[in-house]
Formats: sequence, structure tokens, C-alpha cells
Amino acid sequence: MTTVAGIRIVLGYAASRGVAVPELCASLGLDPADFDNPLRMIPFTLTRAVWLATIERLPEDNVGAGAGLAARTEQIGYAGLLLSQARDGLELLQLMVDSGPLTDTALADEPVTLVRCGGDGEVRVPPVLSAGIPERTEALFISMLSSLRRFGLAALSPTQVRVTFGWSEKRAIAERHYHCKTTWNADQDVMCFDRKALLSPLPGARPGAADEFRALVANEIKKRTELPFTERVRQVVHQQLRLGNASQQATAVALGMSGRSLQRELSKSNLTFSQLRDQVMEHCAAVLLRDETCTMEEIAKKLGYSEPRSFSRLWLRLKGETPTRYRVRLRETR
Repeated sequence: MTTVAGIRIVLGYAASRGVAVPELCASLGLDPADFDNPLRMIPFTLTRAVWLATIERLPEDNVGAGAGLAARTEQIGYAGLLLSQARDGLELLQLMVDSGPLTDTALADEPVTLVRCGGDGEVRVPPVLSAGIPERTEALFISMLSSLRRFGLAALSPTQVRVTFGWSEKRAIAERHYHCKTTWNADQDVMCFDRKALLSPLPGARPGAADEFRALVANEIKKRTELPFTERVRQVVHQQLRLGNASQQATAVALGMSGRSLQRELSKSNLTFSQLRDQVMEHCAAVLLRDETCTMEEIAKKLGYSEPRSFSRLWLRLKGETPTRYRVRLRETR
């Protein structure tokens, strides 16, 4: 699971390059309104789908470099001000690493880490972050680097960057931003900085800002993890429906658990996965049916069905009437 904060950056970059975001979302069976709340939880499979669709529409661009440069620490609100008040580059970099789970919950279990190695500070990225999308790692590295430069270390560059993916003409764009040696097809994604350079003080330093930032991040992560389990499952199923695979196994994978564990947790609320999926399906369909401008074909597609007939059978089973009759009855009631 992750939040839509990162996707909003990618879609914003795509829009700035002339991509019709509504059309891009429609091609994935999504509604742009799904991304209005930056803290909304979505399965990683959807994140990957949006990234790849954007990359496909911008074949001449390095989307990772573009998204990384477009990213702003203000995406986490007040925390952006606190970041600018860190004591030095090392503390600022550590705070950015610590806030990883705020925008990508997959990093709560496999976090990005900042480790000391000899005279260097190394930002190490877990495999879960790339997961078939090298541009995600590029965006992370360039976003961190641009933040360090923007907040007072304008001349800072890594000493080296090692990445698990291969070089390409497009990635030469990212390489130019690093201003250092880049090793391709490495065994791990790592960005190295000279520790002494990182210890340069920042002009806006304020004692206590780092502690306030960590408290803010901890509070946001706590609020998210306290969401009832059934609600987390509902959110995932809602997104999986539009991808055409709201199966128990697909939902379990998106939540980082086995299908058996998913059902065991749901049983604590006296629910089966099928019952919960039907509830989500019924709610989504009812909302769509109230919109007279939405055709049965469009409704079926948004719910992950290839044809209206399949959706009609589902609605008949859930409500005891056809969707057409339901819509007529709503109109009569109005």
C-alpha cells in the first residue's frame, strides 16, 4: 500500500508536458478525483500502472528526472517549512529519509536508509521502491538532491550514484543532475555523499525544528495505521475494481499479506472477503447509477467489467432488480 502523494507529482508533471491527465486516467479505468486526497491509500499495483502509463505517453522524456525535479517537500504541508529549518545537510537528509513512510507505506517495512560508510553518508533504497519502475528511484534521488540544494547546499553533489537498472539515452538526463559518476546495473540503489559536505550548516537553521518534524511525521503515520482494517481493505478493493482484478489474492498482495491472513482478519468483523467486495461494488455502482450522464457501458468499465451484461447480473443478484429498473425508480422518486 502507498498514498497518492507520489502519483499526484507524476500526474502533475505529465500535465505540464501536455499529457491529457483525464484521458490517461480513463485508459486505466480511473477517475482523476481519486487522487484529490494526497493521503488516500492505494495498492502499489495502481501506482505502477500510473507510472508506466505516463512513461508510455512521454517516450522522449525521462519521467523520473522530471517528476523528481517537480517534487516539492511542500507535498507534506507544514513539514516543508520544518525541513528548511534543519541544522545541516546531514540532518535534512535524515529527516527526508525518516518521512518516507508518510508518502509510501511500503517503506514502513522496508525503509529507505541513511547509513555511514567510511567518510560517506549513503542513501540506500530497498528493492520494493523500484519494483519494476526505475523512474521511481530516479525521482527519489533527484527530489532529495534538489531539496538539499534548494535549502542551502546549492553546490552539493553526490560522490557517486549506483543503480540497479541499466543506462539509457533518457537516463542521461538524470545523470547530468547528479554531477558525479553513475554506476549502472549495480547490486543496489545507492546515492553517496561526502559526510563533511553534508555537515555544512543551513542558513535557516532553528533548534528543535527536527524534533517537531519527527513528531509531525509520527502523528500522520499513526493516524494512517489506526484506520480500521476493514476500511483499508475497502479502499484497496475499490481501486482494484477499476483495474479489473478485485480478487482476494490480488487484494491480499496489495496489503502485503496472504489470502488466508486477509480472510482471518476480516472474520474478526464477521465478514468474508466476498461480502466485503459485494458491499464495495454495490456502493460504487449506486453512486454511478445516480449520474444520468453515465451509460451502462461506462459504469461496467469503471467497475472492472468488460461488458454491461456482467454488471447487470451482479446488480440483479445484489438488489433483486436490473440496473435500468433501479435507475428508473430513482428518477420516479425524484
